[in-house]
Amino acid sequence: MVTTPSMTGILRRGSLSAMSHFCCMPPTASITAIAASCQIASQHFGHSQLPCLQTFSHHLHSSQAPSASQVITNGQNPPKAPWTPTAQLTKRKLLTKRMGFLLQTLEAEQAAAVDKSRNLPQFGPGDIIEVKMAVPENRRKVALMKGVVIARKNRGWQSAFTIRNYLGNAGGIERTFPLYSPSLLAIKVLEHRKVRRAKLYYLRDRKSSEYRVQ
Repeated sequence: MVTTPSMTGILRRGSLSAMSHFCCMPPTASITAIAASCQIASQHFGHSQLPCLQTFSHHLHSSQAPSASQVITNGQNPPKAPWTPTAQLTKRKLLTKRMGFLLQTLEAEQAAAVDKSRNLPQFGPGDIIEVKMAVPENRRKVALMKGVVIARKNRGWQSAFTIRNYLGNAGGIERTFPLYSPSLLAIKVLEHRKVRRAKLYYLRDRKSSEYRVQ
């Protein structure tokens, strides 16, 4: 059952007989039924013992709902919600869309905080970079890896980039790094190169001399 702050005050100060009139009502009870219950409760206690009952009854019969400044609970105004209530939204009323919007907002705030703390350089496809990583499987020892950036995915908190290099007998290797991973310590841009494409997957079919980094 959904109760207003005034009804909560009645239930806290009233007896079992007054509480039964509210608790027995279905969630879809009309305003008339609630007003009748208020009248019954006033006959038991009177407005002097239930100071919030008179205010609540007045708002039930009025055409305008009580404002936040008029409704007082325990001598204090009720705190405002940090997010807009779902009933007041014109869009994103479905729970899936609402939660998706909240997660997207929280991830954007976290990504901005990480960018401010680490201050990573700007880089894109074609650039030669050096990545400094802490390997969790090897007691977080620091490892360095160089290569050409062949792809970068900008998806907020899920952003990532892929580098490619040629290492002796291992041949061509690729590795994808999450941009906001806590294991990513630093990125150093060794050389900027201009390219015409956003994805350089065609380097997989080219000679190793085109993407090898010493």
